[in-house]
Amino acid sequence: MSTVTNLIDHVKPRIGEYPDLLWAMNNAVRTIQKRLFVLRSDLAKKPGGYTVTIAKEDPYGSMPSDFWGLWGRPYENNKNYFLVPVPNQGTILRYKPKTQDTNQGALTYPAATTFKDAGQDFDDWKNDGSTTTVYRLRVVNSDATESWGYIGDIVGADDTVITLYQDVDLDTAGWNGTDPSGKTPSTYEVQSQTTGDPRYYELIGTRLYIFPVRSTEITLHGDYFYKPTELTDVADTIPYSELFDDAIEEFLVKVVRSGKTGIDTKINQALFQSFLWDAVDRIVALRSEEAPKENVEGFIDWDGYSEYEL
Repeated sequence: MSTVTNLIDHVKPRIGEYPDLLWAMNNAVRTIQKRLFVLRSDLAKKPGGYTVTIAKEDPYGSMPSDFWGLWGRPYENNKNYFLVPVPNQGTILRYKPKTQDTNQGALTYPAATTFKDAGQDFDDWKNDGSTTTVYRLRVVNSDATESWGYIGDIVGADDTVITLYQDVDLDTAGWNGTDPSGKTPSTYEVQSQTTGDPRYYELIGTRLYIFPVRSTEITLHGDYFYKPTELTDVADTIPYSELFDDAIEEFLVKVVRSGKTGIDTKINQALFQSFLWDAVDRIVALRSEEAPKENVEGFIDWDGYSEYEL
């Protein structure tokens, strides 16, 4: 694998000593990587792929910081299927949390696991063990943090105070999201939520949304196109296993000989980009072609096969 120093040493006889070429090499590498991305080449694929963990009932997880685009569909290790792209807005609406009610009066946290709305009657959404329906309370605090939990039974005879639980089975009292201790609630929603094993996904920016959400934590895996690591030192390794070393070297020569004024002209920028793109296109087109097949009949033990195996 070549380093920055190796490539600079190769072109020194043509350009002499040049103070700093890291910026030009980074320019070349990013241009090459984006072309590989457009061509959906395996050379732009991140080795090892991604792992995204989405907390219980959270709608999305964040992709890695070097994420550029998905390569294929997400999957869960213990499932025998891939998630598929969400087909339409109707599917999103189907699985979106439904708001049942919002704040009515003064809001407080009376205790570590309870919530109070002085103007509300929580009787319609309580769960005292007589129903399998569990509603969720999502609170936005005055500092813009969010605390949420599953609604249990009403506290005492007052229908304005409820107990919150971390799990949908109402086993552990408490909150999810931000611990509300010491915080002031500003608004809230009582929500009903369809949960289950996710079947659909949607990528928005660097967030991977799932539909429906799951009542337990989920970890998704997959492959992705990645942003190349910036070269910051002359000892750094040039990516692509030397496939584009000669193209990067010629790019450096063109940049140095053009000078700053020449580099800034739009026509030269286009020509330099086209030069690298052409080098990428030639390699990518050949990588997918199969080598000529040899006649290996003389090396096969045909007698060792039955007619059913052939």
